[in-house]
Amino acid sequence: MNRRPTADLDTVVEDFATLRRDIAEVVTHFKDDAIARADGADRSAVEQVEDEAGRIYGKLAAKSKRSARVLSRQVEEQPIASMLVAFGLGYLSRLLMARRAR
Repeated sequence: MNRRPTADLDTVVEDFATLRRDIAEVVTHFKDDAIARADGADRSAVEQVEDEAGRIYGKLAAKSKRSARVLSRQVEEQPIASMLVAFGLGYLSRLLMARRAR
């Protein structure tokens, strides 16, 4: 059960790539729904989109839980490295936010 940290990180990266694809799929469905409504589509099309959005949301929630478990394990196995990474990301975020505020 002792996995390499890079394998856990690869899993997180893969989960986020899947998450990005799923979000793009949801956006596409909502766009298609808006077009269908503009064209006067019937109520069943709207229900199908809602069902699909619910299914995708469930999938995203499951992947988020998986990613959280992987990150938690990574922090437990390498707390100092995790803290340094978190600090670095926070610092970069602050720099980007300050630049954007200008």
